[in-house]
Amino acid sequence: MKKEINGKMETFDVLPFDLIRYSGFEKEYFDSFNTALDEFFGKKALEQVAEVKEAEKKEKNLGVFERRLLQQEESLAKFEKEIEKNNTIAEIVYANYQLIEELFSVLNGARAKGYSWDEIRSILKQAKKTVPAAQNITNIDQKTGTVTVELDGKSVNLDIRKTVPQNAQEYYEKVKKFSKKKEGALKAIEDTKKAMVKKAASKAAKAGRKLLASRKKHWYDRFRWFVSSDGFLVVGGRDVDTNEEVFKKYMEKRDIVFHTQTPGAPLTVIKTGGEEVPESTLQEAAQFSVSYSSLWKAGHFSGDCYWVKAEQVTKTPESGEYVKKGAFIIRGERNYFKDVPLGIAVGLELKGETRVIGGPISAVRKQGDYILEVVPGTFNQNDISKKIYRIYADELNDPRFVKQIASPDLVTMMIPPGESDLKRQKPERKGQRTEPEGKEYGTPEVEGEPEDIGEEIEEEFGDEFGNEFEEEAGEKVEEDIKGGLEEESEKEVKRGSE
Repeated sequence: MKKEINGKMETFDVLPFDLIRYSGFEKEYFDSFNTALDEFFGKKALEQVAEVKEAEKKEKNLGVFERRLLQQEESLAKFEKEIEKNNTIAEIVYANYQLIEELFSVLNGARAKGYSWDEIRSILKQAKKTVPAAQNITNIDQKTGTVTVELDGKSVNLDIRKTVPQNAQEYYEKVKKFSKKKEGALKAIEDTKKAMVKKAASKAAKAGRKLLASRKKHWYDRFRWFVSSDGFLVVGGRDVDTNEEVFKKYMEKRDIVFHTQTPGAPLTVIKTGGEEVPESTLQEAAQFSVSYSSLWKAGHFSGDCYWVKAEQVTKTPESGEYVKKGAFIIRGERNYFKDVPLGIAVGLELKGETRVIGGPISAVRKQGDYILEVVPGTFNQNDISKKIYRIYADELNDPRFVKQIASPDLVTMMIPPGESDLKRQKPERKGQRTEPEGKEYGTPEVEGEPEDIGEEIEEEFGDEFGNEFEEEAGEKVEEDIKGGLEEESEKEVKRGSE
């Protein structure tokens, strides 16, 4: 008999006592014959019963479509297995063409001489030592005129009345047959999935405003980020570690870099993708930079920042100078934004991907819905995040859905450090805004020295970013930034959201 042992089909036998014929075989002894039988037959049977019960239990908990889909996927797996098996055997038949042809010659010759199948079996048994092909025969079926041959570790059924190519073709025909069944199974699975989606949509409609969450993982999720109203992805560090990560791994020469005049701010990078960045995106990045800086925690309502080209940012000091770990140098002129108002918005993106988003008000208003404006105030991050979550849960009337895409923890990631408040308690719906846009905060001022002299100013990042700074004489810029985030794809999304 054969049994799967350690993942392989092995020949085995269970005996009440030793036999001479098995003297050279590996043996395993048990206390009694019944124990041995239970080990090889009873144990497997119990496992199969347990598997059946578990499958039945699982099936009872499934809906009609889920149960149907499970059965269809199981059938698909069987068809794929049959396709692979028959294709492999057909190739084995051709690979052993000469051996099979020799075997057929012996068998057909014996039949032509009038030998019975029993006589042929006896002849083959005696000829196993002299005829190599005979050693591969494991069974003869005289009713169908077929023999089972062990070839390359596979049991192959062959019809001696047909040629080798005809036998191989039999298996290729089975491949075609199961391939058609596979196509049918795939179509059935697709239809079932469509029916499931339709049913879910119908159920959601009946439930009122229930929605289905659809979230993806992005490389920038653990940073501060937003998509500008012009479609540019803007990324900033959350702390010293992620600032360093943005600088080292995600900033490209063609990008634009923002930072505040005051200590403690995210290193903000506009991923330009090589395209010209409109003034509106620059203004949004400026507001993002000041709003997520230490200015918010200090209770300020406006601040100054500047932008430079990424190629102006370096970690290479002048001869004789030293740049400490987590520091970088900016050379050349800087473009300033003065008196940039602090303020961000939180909203929900509900088309395509469903997620909570945050950033400059104009950007969030363009990309999302259910807009809540956040300003410096009196509520800490946790409290304001819970407040926003409750507003969304009440507004959408679907706490389950809101918790999936805008739980307090997810909202907290969009809120600046420090105390905040909501400008209004009622979310602004898309297209329902009544107030005019706020005043633009000015044409950038350009300040700097020629490239060969450079202008370098050293700034600290403050408590939020965890580094102190040292003041040095001269006109030197050193800004501490450190970072952290597993590197996924440095060239992934350069512009816009995925």
